[in-house]
Amino acid sequence: MLPVLGTDPVSREELGRGLAHYLGDDPDPLLVADWPEDIAHASMALIAGPGRRHNIDRIRFELCDAFGFDSNLLSAVPHNAYHDAVALRTHLLARENR
Repeated sequence: MLPVLGTDPVSREELGRGLAHYLGDDPDPLLVADWPEDIAHASMALIAGPGRRHNIDRIRFELCDAFGFDSNLLSAVPHNAYHDAVALRTHLLARENR
């Protein structure tokens, strides 16, 4: 299935700068993913060029067991990265609070 973007595409450079800027104010950023490839994509976005990365102090990644999570059912816009992330966060927090 193709992703649903709902926005104009941006260059890889712009994506990386934007992600680094977004993470820049967080003293201990943590990206949580339910699929290993999501971590790989986020990591690749932080590469600015050969031997260079976008300026962030640190970042942690966590691969979670998202048992019971189905983006087709729980996401407001399935296969849209933002909406899927919001749905995954809601799902994991609800599971933690049981």
